[in-house]
Amino acid sequence: MKPLMIMLSLCLLISVVDICIAETITFEPYTDEEKPYLIDGGTHNYDRMVADFGAAFLGDLFRFADGNTFWIYKFEFNRSVQAVVKIDISAEYKISIAMSDLGKPEDYIVVLEEKNHVHNRANREVKTIKYGDYFKAPGKKVWIKFEDSIPADGWGPYLDSFTLEYTLGVSVEPIGKLATTWSKIKA
Repeated sequence: MKPLMIMLSLCLLISVVDICIAETITFEPYTDEEKPYLIDGGTHNYDRMVADFGAAFLGDLFRFADGNTFWIYKFEFNRSVQAVVKIDISAEYKISIAMSDLGKPEDYIVVLEEKNHVHNRANREVKTIKYGDYFKAPGKKVWIKFEDSIPADGWGPYLDSFTLEYTLGVSVEPIGKLATTWSKIKA
């Protein structure tokens, strides 16, 4: 009877699974939805965008950086995260991500870069970044930096929309007698 009890305990432990919470954050630049995540406004604030691009900007919100300017989005989670970023981007962009507490310059890894001179939006497409492709153990803070890949000509990243799909891992730990039984089985 004792082997049956151990087997039953093992089956209960094996059926314990991780519970995941999936969420999506989507925004266009210069909207209220973007504000909580924006660390550095980049090249242009709202008034400058209207001055430089006029009515075209007002009908089509986008974020742009040229030369040596950049902007950064920061996301914080209360647990480790697995995520996919989908960005509608064009022109000469360099996109880097960091998953560290401080987001220091040396923490960034370049994940997307347009190395050709693109002086219009001919290369516009939705690009995907999967954190798991770059980080073995994704963390709780995520920094995403957008900058000009060819600073000399002033045709930096042109972002139309941003989507972050993420899953927070929540492990369900054995409790009570089940945990005690698991400890005895492991020993």
